[in-house]
Amino acid sequence: MRAILVLCTASALLQSTPPVARVVRHAAEEEREEGDPCPRPKHRDYIAKVPPREGFVMATRALRGEYDPADPLTDTERSQSLLSALIDGYPTLYSFKAVGRVDGETTPDDLCDSLARTVKNECDVNDVIACRWTPRLGGRFASVQLDCVVPSPEVVQQVFDKLNDDTRVKMTF
Repeated sequence: MRAILVLCTASALLQSTPPVARVVRHAAEEEREEGDPCPRPKHRDYIAKVPPREGFVMATRALRGEYDPADPLTDTERSQSLLSALIDGYPTLYSFKAVGRVDGETTPDDLCDSLARTVKNECDVNDVIACRWTPRLGGRFASVQLDCVVPSPEVVQQVFDKLNDDTRVKMTF
């Protein structure tokens, strides 16, 4: 089977005489096997042979809504549980940080012990792994870091809620 290709210039189309036809063989005809009804593609299809990257797959799944929370009312900028569940494997070691006011009645050690009890109760563990504090602003505030193993991202949010309920705590992260 031969393909016929008509080659002509624009001026030939404007003339009244018909253009001259030439027979040109298609390059795919040479590669085609006998009995194959379709010619081989001119270019290789690299995408069919290489699986998509993991980032592309995750972005596609996110666009489909597979990572959306069940309750859209709880999906706010303050809730990090969905993103945290995708990144971290649970149970995991989590470092809670809180900045609290230290006054005449409360020492930094008392604040650290109180916040450690709160984290221990919410995480349902026997003991907090580490509790460190650093004085801030001339000793008026204390930055407390609490390390604990948490079972799920929802527990992390519950701990932050309980830490914010303490009147001495000004900031948590």
